Amino acid sequence: MFHALLRVGEVTKSPHNLKADSLTLLARCWDPNIPLHQHQLIITLTVQTMKTDQLGNKGQWTWVAKERNPLLCPVAALLDYLSIRPQGAESLFVTQDSCLVQREHLIHILNYGISAALGLDSSYSSHSLRMGGAVYLLMSRWSNNQIMARGRWVTPEVAMSYANSFKKLFSRKCVAHQGQYSLLG
Repeated sequence: MFHALLRVGEVTKSPHNLKADSLTLLARCWDPNIPLHQHQLIITLTVQTMKTDQLGNKGQWTWVAKERNPLLCPVAALLDYLSIRPQGAESLFVTQDSCLVQREHLIHILNYGISAALGLDSSYSSHSLRMGGAVYLLMSRWSNNQIMARGRWVTPEVAMSYANSFKKLFSRKCVAHQGQYSLLG
């Protein structure tokens, strides 16, 4: 959700959840003698339906690429998940017993994980990962247009609302960067 700026309904039980066949793994300079995790990989995700699609534009896609830090790499995380994911499930993101992930369960796990890992009292919502991902891309010097394309936003106002929400939550940390990043400034 974070790196691909996926909506919560695209990974949880909803009419818009991603199907298993929506994922494509692309490797640059494929060599069958090299382990999969050592390739330069990009994963594309085709989003068949979106809650905000009023015009019936189906088949938009987003992508994630391998990052240097394996702890932050969305490709490594997705490959790890796919290695333990139950086979035969229609939806991409499912529980161990092939059931669709419930929104409330995802939010509970998110808050529990942040609390356990960072020792923070957490009250994150289903939008927190998408919002954090947008800000991460912004701070990684992505342009507004690139972030809007990744998040499949039509207008910059929506993308800016995510960044401004982050700015309000963490205003002290953002002051040092004010004006440096266009969505935050």
